[in-house]
Amino acid sequence: MAEIVVIEDEADISMLVETTLTFGGHHVHIAANGREGIELVAKHQPELVLLDVQMPDMSGYDVLQAARNDPKLRHIPMFLFSANSRSEDIQRGLDLGAAGFLSKPFDPGELLQQINRALEKHAAAAEGLTSEELQTSEESGTTVRTI
Repeated sequence: MAEIVVIEDEADISMLVETTLTFGGHHVHIAANGREGIELVAKHQPELVLLDVQMPDMSGYDVLQAARNDPKLRHIPMFLFSANSRSEDIQRGLDLGAAGFLSKPFDPGELLQQINRALEKHAAAAEGLTSEELQTSEESGTTVRTI
């Protein structure tokens, strides 16, 4: 269970993302714009942030850049998501430090799977592991890390 901030200006999409992530066992905070989102991220120090690229006032790129320039926030993985998924848009986000890019529309199950995978990778990196991939063994109830 992780704490996640979602920054999305479209209420329908933020509700779908919140429902999906909550169903997946995560605690979700919603911000309707970039400025509010930065405040939530600073306040809650979440394990992950999902942010829309195209928002009025402060774009997802602006939020990402502000977070990467803040020593208290730069460690938080941030995923951009947008209906506009041209390769140059994706590359711009990655160059600014995004952990990934998700295209809209998205499948809720795939969204949850990608977020869970990102959280596992971030946890492994925080533990100082250099694993390429994490595997969970359902049989024994233990976590096996493939290095």
